[in-house]
Amino acid sequence: TRAAARSTTGLDLKRLFIGTEGTFGVVTAATLRVFPVPEREEIHGFSVRDFGTGFRGIAWIYDSGLTPSVMDFEETFPAPTLPWRSEEGPPTLYLGFAGSREIVVASWRLARRHLRSVAARPLPDREAREYWRTRHDIIYAHDEVSPGVTRADLFLKDVIFDYVHAALPRSRVLSYRRAALAVLRRHGVKPIGFGVWTQPELVSLEVVRPAGQDRTASRIAVAAAVDDVIHRVHALGGSMEYVHGVGAKLAHLMDEELGLGLATVRKVKRALDPAGTLNPGKAGL
Repeated sequence: TRAAARSTTGLDLKRLFIGTEGTFGVVTAATLRVFPVPEREEIHGFSVRDFGTGFRGIAWIYDSGLTPSVMDFEETFPAPTLPWRSEEGPPTLYLGFAGSREIVVASWRLARRHLRSVAARPLPDREAREYWRTRHDIIYAHDEVSPGVTRADLFLKDVIFDYVHAALPRSRVLSYRRAALAVLRRHGVKPIGFGVWTQPELVSLEVVRPAGQDRTASRIAVAAAVDDVIHRVHALGGSMEYVHGVGAKLAHLMDEELGLGLATVRKVKRALDPAGTLNPGKAGL
């Protein structure tokens, strides 16, 4: 396909490959768009009384037309110590704007007005700097400490960890939070983090359960809880992934995700890959 910014000459063939996890073909080249370094970037942290209050403040920021370059809002729960988790505390928002000096200053003036309306408490600047410095540290959990053993393996040897990334209508996020936490309680699985990032509609939920003496039973319980949470996502009009894709893990839920559309996608798969050699089993295809 061509690297043009926009085209109306029929089906966008790029979409056959984006998000289909190699099941339709092999990408051999890509064109990247490069953005200039902004003149100014400013990130600050805030704590709020509860998740619902903070979420309303974030919604007002986006409704006012602002486009943060960074938005990460999360509440944490009591949980085993994990290398990428913060300790339990009030919901925390890290918010940033980037661009020309005038745009950043004006954006922060309006954003602070909305945050004051929900009694958001500014955090020391060092906390925002530390957040920015360590934001990708989760990748180090996959460093090997011995052949075939990673840091994550050591930290997770006593627990079963999983997550759900859901894209939801903004008006359904708080309903989803209540429903998801209730589902986890019924399954005996604990939440360790619930938040939105990048935009208010993109929700992340992290869960954990002690492995106990029967690790297999605990893994089955966590998987059942995750599936049940995803059923709630679909019931609220949401999508079950927006980051990592479907893979094999969520393939069994693709009928529920796409409905009748899955049959159409499978026909396209058979037309492009009649022998079924391209990444079989991924994404329900």
